[in-house]
Amino acid sequence: MMRIFAVMSMVLACALPLSQAHSAGWTQFRQIQELNQQPAAGTNASELVFVILAPGTNPSGCSTGNTFHFAVSNDRHKRIFAMLMAAQAAGRTVMLYTTGACHVTDSALLDGAVIGS
Repeated sequence: MMRIFAVMSMVLACALPLSQAHSAGWTQFRQIQELNQQPAAGTNASELVFVILAPGTNPSGCSTGNTFHFAVSNDRHKRIFAMLMAAQAAGRTVMLYTTGACHVTDSALLDGAVIGS
């Protein structure tokens, strides 16, 4: 019984940092500074595209407030990626929607985009 209690305590202690208050929401309109696809070198980020915006507020609460990520794994994400590439090429601003989830790199999970002026 004590062993079960000890294991449950360890599981709870490990889960607490993951449940920090992170919020979903939209960023402000900002310039894209970088679009980044990591190499397929077996890293935990090789399946993700990273978007780095000019500094500003990020509703997610992740510590890297200007870095966002998403996996281009379905048609919707392919459209978002195309929108971001077009916005960067045209020098347009973007507003990004984040789910509030943070990656191990502490970038926010991106789930929507709006192209501005």
